[in-house]
Amino acid sequence: MKYLILENSSTDDASNISKALWNIISPVAIRNSEDTLFYNSWVEHPTNGDIALCFSNESIQIHSQADITAFTNLMSNATVNISDTESMTMNEYLESLRGNTFNPLNMLEMTTFSQSLSTHSDLETNGYFESFIV
Repeated sequence: MKYLILENSSTDDASNISKALWNIISPVAIRNSEDTLFYNSWVEHPTNGDIALCFSNESIQIHSQADITAFTNLMSNATVNISDTESMTMNEYLESLRGNTFNPLNMLEMTTFSQSLSTHSDLETNGYFESFIV
């Protein structure tokens, strides 16, 4: 499991990315009204407001009716500055996998997004999880 740090972003950005990723798996048109809306969880840094979006190391299936562009656009806008070429390549890669599986974390590790990935231990060190007083 790793966390993608969204600097200068909001919990709305994290929520929208998580929803868009879930929509790749379970598009609104085929979803049961009782299904979840989110794929990822996230945590907000208590003092600087940065968001850490959690990605588990698991493969997911891209639904044939998925809106892939919504996910790649949100990722491009809410995270590190990736080039238009890299964003387009990511979109084309996901489009080529329609109906097949992919691992979102592996994809992030192979792109510029890797610069913004952190471990749980990194987040603890950087103060994302405040101490509990018992």
